Amino acid sequence: MLDKWGQASWLKAEDEIFDKLAKIDAGLFSGTPVQARASVGILEYQNVYTSHHKLVYRRVSAANGCVMTAKP
Repeated sequence: MLDKWGQASWLKAEDEIFDKLAKIDAGLFSGTPVQARASVGILEYQNVYTSHHKLVYRRVSAANGCVMTAKP
C-alpha cells in the first residue's frame, strides 16, 4: 500500500504522526498499555494509532517528557 502513496499522502501521514506525538507530549492524549509488557507490570509503554500507523512510546517521567518511537 505505501508504495502507491504520493508525496501529498506521505506529508499528510507525517503531519498526523507529529501532531499525535505533540498531543502526547503536552499531556492532552495518552495511549493504551502495550499488552505484552503490561501483563508483566511494565506500564510505561503505550500504543497510539493514527489513520495508517501504530505508534509505540515510552513515558519516562513528567519532568523529562517522553521518549517516543514510531513503529509502522
